[in-house]
Amino acid sequence: MKTLYKQMVKINVWNYPETFDADPRRMRRIVFPHNTYRLKIQAAGKMKEKFWRDWVVWGNPNEEPVAAIELRNLINQIVDMIMEKEEYKKLPEFHGPVS
Repeated sequence: MKTLYKQMVKINVWNYPETFDADPRRMRRIVFPHNTYRLKIQAAGKMKEKFWRDWVVWGNPNEEPVAAIELRNLINQIVDMIMEKEEYKKLPEFHGPVS
C-alpha cells in the first residue's frame, strides 16, 4: 500500500480533474470497447473521485500525454495488487461477454 501511495503522490493524482479525458483535437482515433475506470481515493482525511475512459489510440506514441501514461501505470499497479489476492484467485474464470 505504501508503494501505491507513493506513486499517487509522485504523479499528484489529487490534481487530476474529476473526469480525465484526452484532448479531442489530439486524438488519432477512439477504440471501442475500451477500459473505463472510476477511482475513489481517500488519504490524509480527503476523499477524491476520478473517472477515466482509456479510449484513445495515439497516431504517434510520443504524443500521448504523460499524465495519461502515469495514470494508466497507477491503475495497472492497482489491478496487479488485486489479482495477486487469494480472494481474487478463488473467483470463477471469466469466459467473456454473453451473446
